[in-house]
Amino acid sequence: MKKLFLLSIKKIFGKNSRNKGGMSSESISDLLSRLRRYDCSTKTYKIDVLSIPHALQMVLRLFPHKYCKNQILKEMSLRAFVTTIIPEADGDDKFLVKMYEDSFYPFHTYCGYFIFDLNKRAKKFFGIGNFCSLSLEDRTTVIQSALSGRELTVRLYKGAILMAQVAYFGAVYNEEKGCKLIAFPGRNNGYEKREITYPFAHSVFKKELSLSGHPW
Repeated sequence: MKKLFLLSIKKIFGKNSRNKGGMSSESISDLLSRLRRYDCSTKTYKIDVLSIPHALQMVLRLFPHKYCKNQILKEMSLRAFVTTIIPEADGDDKFLVKMYEDSFYPFHTYCGYFIFDLNKRAKKFFGIGNFCSLSLEDRTTVIQSALSGRELTVRLYKGAILMAQVAYFGAVYNEEKGCKLIAFPGRNNGYEKREITYPFAHSVFKKELSLSGHPW
């Protein structure tokens, strides 16, 4: 485990990695020393997993694997998240959280960590390690705390929010149905051409510069 951890640190940060300000980051040996804790029961030093930076927890999946393997927990947590972002959304919509586990999008790789973080924050703020059981107001507080957190966490949550909005309002997985919430009727099922196009497009748009529309 220690060797895997060390190799991962080298891979992610490099030997002489630097932060945004140009200052040298913490050396690998210093980081390992900071994370070592003495275990009185075994009389040995061990890595304190809970103190490992979030980036490494995410990449190495150093969190309970139930957040990756328990499909019911994952779906309930994700549905609670989406209905917090879009309170009027139908919580029983079968396509509501499909995008999060769609292998086409990179987010599915970090979905387990995301759910772990939601529940960890719920425990931190309200003493209940179950994000789904919180009220709408409390779930909102959990999400807002993440959005004011570290850069990596902010990026993860902003991505999750954007995916919820795009998938629901854009009816990505149910284009026939559309989205009643924004009066989006779905794909064209019988509109006449004059209703969805300009009758004199050549007079409205500039002439294309090439066959592909690109200027080169």
